[in-house]
Amino acid sequence: MKSFVILLIAALVVITISCSDKGSGGGSSGFPTIPDDDDWAWPQSGINTVVQIYAYPDKDGYVEVYVVHFSENVPQSCVIKINNDTIATPDSSDWDHESWWIDSLHVYDSYEYWDEVYISDDIDPGAALTYSVKINNTTDTGSLKIPYQVYGSFPDFDVEENYHFTWNIQQNPDLHYVFFYIDDDWEYVNKNWQLSGSTRDYTINKSIYQDFAGDDYWVDVILYAMTYDRTGDFLAFTFTEDWYYNDYDGLKLDIEKRKLHRQRLLKALLHDLQDE
Repeated sequence: MKSFVILLIAALVVITISCSDKGSGGGSSGFPTIPDDDDWAWPQSGINTVVQIYAYPDKDGYVEVYVVHFSENVPQSCVIKINNDTIATPDSSDWDHESWWIDSLHVYDSYEYWDEVYISDDIDPGAALTYSVKINNTTDTGSLKIPYQVYGSFPDFDVEENYHFTWNIQQNPDLHYVFFYIDDDWEYVNKNWQLSGSTRDYTINKSIYQDFAGDDYWVDVILYAMTYDRTGDFLAFTFTEDWYYNDYDGLKLDIEKRKLHRQRLLKALLHDLQDE
């Protein structure tokens, strides 16, 4: 299962490029709405480079960096810095190629780079990380504020009832995202909702999943607290997360599936999750 997904931060530094739309203090207007359908790609929302920076809550000083760059050509050079320290310098052989197929007239090529690195600074909630990403001759810089951990209160899921849940977080992030996924091995439904940073509860209407009544199924409800920084066609974000899942057929959410959850947002639920 994909997770997109996922990068959170926003105590933002002034960027030299105009048309800047910051997350912190600027609401969620600059963060794209992610469609539910599979036939969609980030460039359709005016974004050509997406950078996720995820600070591991259980690994002091470690971050996960995930870059998706839309281009027909693989990046020849790249320098990634956090807090002015160079953490990665991937060359052209370090990128994975992906094709995002929309229709016969719209196919988007992307190159993706992932790394897990240690940075010397402590990474505490509310702390600001500065970043710099130089791909070929283009440099994007900014700052992200690490969100506080979000804690969800998830009741047991009943396919015949609306699903209402609440959460707590010490300080409002820029926005929340809720992802819902249900699968019975024959068909699946995925949905997502972008919510304001001040929201503390949500109800998923049973009309979305009531056709699964009487079947064996597994369910994921994933809650993200996100901060972001957008400048033109460049988007950086970070997040904390909590989730609910049922244990269908012995399935457990292991470490690899948690990583896929974080990638889910970046992938924007674009592919059949059963493929993972």
